[in-house]
Parts: sequence; C-alpha cells; structure tokens
Amino acid sequence: MAIKVIIAGSLLIKNVQPHIIERIKTDLIFKNPKYEQAMKQRQRNKGTYSITIDPYTYYYKMRGSSIIVPRGYMNAALQLLKGKEVEVIDRAVYPAADIQFNGSLRPYQDKACGIALKSRYGLLEAATGAGKTVMGVYIAANRGTKTLIIVHNNELLNQWIDAFSKFTNLNKKDIGVIGGGKFKLKDVTIGIINSVAKKCDELRNEFGFVILDECHRALGNTWVKVINSLKPYSHLGLTATPYRSDGLTKALFKVVGPKLHKVDRKLLENTGSVLVPKVHIINTKFRYSSDKAREEYSSMMSELVQDEMRNVLITKQIFADYKKHGEPIMVVSDRVSHCKELGEELRTYLALEPVVLHSGMKKSDPNYVDRKQAVEDLKAGKYNVLVATVSLLGEGFDAPDLAAVFLTTPMKFSGRLLQTVGRVLRPSGSNLPRVYDIRDNLEEVLRYSGFSRDKVYKKHGWTE
Repeated sequence: MAIKVIIAGSLLIKNVQPHIIERIKTDLIFKNPKYEQAMKQRQRNKGTYSITIDPYTYYYKMRGSSIIVPRGYMNAALQLLKGKEVEVIDRAVYPAADIQFNGSLRPYQDKACGIALKSRYGLLEAATGAGKTVMGVYIAANRGTKTLIIVHNNELLNQWIDAFSKFTNLNKKDIGVIGGGKFKLKDVTIGIINSVAKKCDELRNEFGFVILDECHRALGNTWVKVINSLKPYSHLGLTATPYRSDGLTKALFKVVGPKLHKVDRKLLENTGSVLVPKVHIINTKFRYSSDKAREEYSSMMSELVQDEMRNVLITKQIFADYKKHGEPIMVVSDRVSHCKELGEELRTYLALEPVVLHSGMKKSDPNYVDRKQAVEDLKAGKYNVLVATVSLLGEGFDAPDLAAVFLTTPMKFSGRLLQTVGRVLRPSGSNLPRVYDIRDNLEEVLRYSGFSRDKVYKKHGWTE
C-alpha cells in the first residue's frame, strides 16, 4: 500500500511504517524551555514542589496510525520516505493575482529572491539593513498568487503597506488589512497575527502565498495554529536572525522550513549597504548592595537603573557624543523607568531634546508619543536623542538617520544585540556609527554578560 502524503494546512502522512513514525517524532520533539526555567527556579528556591509542565514540546499530532506534521517539515519528510512508494496529494490553494513589481533590487537581493522562489517552504535570513521587506514584495509579485503577510504589530503592518504601494502597481486602497477592527481581503493582505488567528476558518483557502514576517516568533501557539490552518501553496519566513534564546532554533526550521539563504552582515558591509561601527566600552563603578547578585538579578537590575552616578556617567557620554558629532542618538534600556529618568536628565541638565518611547505607552496617556511621528520628528531635527525600551525598538522600527547607540542595560542574547546595533548601521551622516556599551564589570554576572557581547563584536569585526 502506497504511503500517502496529503499537503494542506499541515502534512498528513498515512500508511507509513511504525519505525518511520518514530523517526519523525524524534525530529519533532524538543525540550520545553518553560519546563527548563521552572526547574532552574525550583533549584534556586531549594524547593521540593512538583512541576506540572510537560518537559517536552511536540510539533506533531497523531491521528490513529497517521501522523500530522508542519508544512515546513515537508522536505525532511519526503527525504525519509525516499525510495518508497509515495502518493502526494496536494490540496494547497493557488488563487491567481496580478501583482507587478516596479522597483529594483540590489545584486545580493536578486540572488536571495531567486533562491527563495525555487522552494515552496523555507526561511530567508537577512541582516538588518538588507531590505528584506522589498525582497518580500518582489517574491510575492513573482509568485503570482494572492498573498498574505503576517506581522505582529501595527508598525510592521504599515511598513508593508508602504512597501507594496511604493514597489508594485498597487495603491494603498488596493491592499487588504486584517487587524485593528478591519477585515478587508485583497490580492495582497497584511494581517496582525492575533487577528488572523481569529479568522483562520475564513482564511483557510484564500491565499496561495504567505509571508511570516519576523518568523523567529513563529513557534508561539498562535503562530503555529495559523501556520497549520492556512493552505497556501507556499510560505516564506523572513527574519534578521532565526536564532532563539530559548534553545528552539532547530524547531523553527521544522515548522517554518529550512534556511534557504542568508544575506549576512559582512556582505552588506562590503557592498556599503551598512557601515561598520566603532565600539566604545564605558566602565561604571556600580556595585550591588547584596552579595547575591546572581540569585537576585531582578532586584539588582532595579538598583542598577536607579544608580545616580551611573546615570550621570551615561548622560554625560551622550552629551559628549552629540557635541562632537551633532548626529541623532539612540539610547536603549530594558526598563521603562530608566528610559524616563534618562530622558528627564538629558532634557533638564544637558539641554538636549530627547523623545522617550516605551512599550507601556497608551494613546490615552498625556505624554503619549506616536512612534512613527517620533521618527519623522527625529529626521526633521525636533529631537536629537531617542530613548526607548529595547523591546519597542525591535521588529518594525525604522529610523535610518540614527548614528550612535547607547546600550545602558546588559544585553546577553546575540540576536537582540545585532538587531539593536543594526539600527545605527545604515549609511546617513559623514561619520562612522558608534556603539557605546555601558559595562558593569565589578559584578561578576554582569561582567560575563559583557564577555558575551565582546564575542559578537569580535565575530563581526567591530572593534574599539
């Protein structure tokens, strides 16, 4: 009896031998990072309580003797079945659409797009500044089918709308939107993930191509539900870095698909698409008031961002850079309170014009600042310093005129560091971009965090 592989939202594999089922299961079982965290927390607390979280995360489901796996696993599944009698039943959809690309690509973009177009499922890694949005537009136009781009916030939604209206035959009114109370489907539709998830049944057969923007997020339950529900002929994940700090990077490649191509930072530097920054290490004299810094990390961080001498050191260095170069500066912190404090000190004592952005801002707040407007005001010279939380300056942030970044709280994960530094590497002013790394080497746990950043700087040739 032939093995059947049915391609739809997921892959349903039927009539397959038990030993192959077990091999597939092994490929799609991963350690659950939430369980790992709970175990570490219990050890720190010297607890004996039981942990009810499953130690593993499963990216497959059994249906009787058949197995259901993500579409991104298709190539791996077919490789396991090589040499056997296999019947592929393709139930994916491919509704036609007329999307005409009228922009131009750089040579490295053209190469990346050509490779991506040869595969049904997979992931394209492109460093910040590579122009992954315009590449996504080009690929969508060349697929020739109705396209859904899934994003996780309004900023990215608006960026995609702007990109399609700029680089294709579509006007903004021709572009569909799912999110913010809107449900308008067009040949090209941009959808916010939470809103798309609520409409999976209606969207199942609508789109032949799906782009998963910032796809390193795609292992969340909502993302997996959407990916496994829709039935596009092809999908493509886009990300500046697929690497996840929770250890599930390999799982990402099983769900979204294999890495098809990488546009790395060194290529962008060599072609002048991004610049090479100069890294400045600024050492502080911060010491935590307890000798249990590692065990009391959160409390230590609260004390760190409130340290007056440390904040004075930071703001003076910001002032010195602006006085010397006269270019817009970005200041990042993990704490909202720290952003507010630094912004106030820069304005009150150093006569700079900062704008403070953080993830807790609501439109009803008296000090609310629209992120898009803040970027425009930076370009216009109304502000000279942008102070923001690291999370807010993540995916969807686009301010090409920034020339320096101050890392004012520890940052260990390389993906976040590269993304943050990448915001100041786009060619703009006459000076090379600067990275100011505020170091707290008197505390061991913070010193080792700094060593992690040093490895990233060394790997990319960013030196003092």
